Amino acid sequence: MKFPDLDGREIDLVKYRGKVVLLDFGAARCVPCMEEMPTIKAVDQQYHARGLEIVGITDDSVPKDPRNPRDSEKSLARLQAFLVKENMPWRSSRTPAPRSAPA
Repeated sequence: MKFPDLDGREIDLVKYRGKVVLLDFGAARCVPCMEEMPTIKAVDQQYHARGLEIVGITDDSVPKDPRNPRDSEKSLARLQAFLVKENMPWRSSRTPAPRSAPA
């Protein structure tokens, strides 16, 4: 399975073969997700050196209009700033923007 991270680099789960990978699905607006974040950080600090990899998947900052490149860039910048502020050093991706159904 391959998908882009927030910097546009490819995350290829095959490259994590032999490691324990935690896929952390969440969102900043999700209260339980934010409540568990200190635990996720502690697990990362304790086990990363032993091979644990965390990949965050979020639907935060999905642009209001995915066809508008400016809106998409601003929402991505907000999400990246949040991850830095919250000291989340693992690679992260976001779910694709919803597509409207054809008329």
